[in-house]
Amino acid sequence: MKKIIKILAVITFVLLSIYVVINLNNKYQNFIIEAETMDDYGTWYVKFEYEVNLDNIRNSIKIIDENGKLKEITLGFSDESRQSIVIKPKEEYEINKKYKLIIDDIYNKNNIKINNYYSQEFNVNMKPLEVLNPIIDEQYKIKLIFNQPIIKNDKIYEAIKVIDSKEKSLGIEIDYVNNSDKELSIKILDNLIPKEEYSIVVKGEIISVYDNIMLNGINQKFTVEKIKLDKSLGLGTYESDRKSIDTNYEWYIDQGNTGEYSENNSGPAVAVMAKKWLNKDLDISVKRSREIYYPGGDEWFLVTLIDFFNEFSVPASVSENVNKDDIKKQIDDDNIVIAYIDPKYIPYETDEDSHVNRYKLQVKKHYIIIKGYIVVDDKLYYEVYDPYNFGSVYKDGKPKGKDRFYYEEDLINSIKNTWDNIVIISSE
Repeated sequence: MKKIIKILAVITFVLLSIYVVINLNNKYQNFIIEAETMDDYGTWYVKFEYEVNLDNIRNSIKIIDENGKLKEITLGFSDESRQSIVIKPKEEYEINKKYKLIIDDIYNKNNIKINNYYSQEFNVNMKPLEVLNPIIDEQYKIKLIFNQPIIKNDKIYEAIKVIDSKEKSLGIEIDYVNNSDKELSIKILDNLIPKEEYSIVVKGEIISVYDNIMLNGINQKFTVEKIKLDKSLGLGTYESDRKSIDTNYEWYIDQGNTGEYSENNSGPAVAVMAKKWLNKDLDISVKRSREIYYPGGDEWFLVTLIDFFNEFSVPASVSENVNKDDIKKQIDDDNIVIAYIDPKYIPYETDEDSHVNRYKLQVKKHYIIIKGYIVVDDKLYYEVYDPYNFGSVYKDGKPKGKDRFYYEEDLINSIKNTWDNIVIISSE
């Protein structure tokens, strides 16, 4: 009887062992519930039956190329359950090459080995379109390099922007670099301001010739330290500071086009310009101003300007005994300045392309508006609207009196040798 019991015990043990092995094998076979590619770029999603430890399975998951060479990958959980992982390549795959995902020697969270071998071949049909960090040269022309040839269409202007610190988009011009369809050149059309911070933003529908859509984007800030200037301006080499008080509409006036008394109309011209600077919906012309004040054509005096500004609600004040710090301070405070100058104290410039100094040989005393400044090679120049233009233009047709630059010392001398005062037009 004892012998029979022993035999039955052995049989029971064997049957139980077989049952356990079968069940364990079934568990091992079902340990990977799901494995599939998530996109056309070779990203894999793998779901396990149980929670896993990334450190325990890191060496068990491999991707090899068609030559058996291991590819570097990254692993990460796809959700909080810690049962699903995402497998991505550290470096992008080559298009139309075969690769194989291998999962072997898996360990569960209790560090128990599960011999569940899994392999799956796959092809990468396309790479993700990516843009590299921009290259910005000393003239702040920006080069963008992509990892694939891209299609240059109207949507590129929606996807690529250069913005200032106030989130205002600057005007840009986009073109291919040296006929390379992988590189774009971004030319900034607006004037950059030294010491200001800007951003190049690339985000949106940029598409490659393979119909790949850009997945990543960039938002890189850059600060303008100094700007290399066009030599033809006549200012010098490097701009290190600038401020220009301007509007997004035209407000310059050439007094040469203001009627019978144009020669003496610098006063009415600067008065109307100041009014227009404050309010683009101008309700008075230079001709009408002349009809109201000294209709016989006499030169306007300082008191005439003040009367005009009082009449038309222009906030104006007078500052006497002008020194070089007075004007810059007003510009920094976002005010414009009207000055009466004697041009003989400003050197005459013979270069037709230059934007510096006096551009007329014989010029009478007259009013100008000072609306900005620029520092070039450590010299400060004031940016002015000089109405005494009479049709003088650069090669591109722009008036020479508009945004003309006068060296600080020369301009101060030209003011102090007339009435030695300025009229400040407040922006508030």
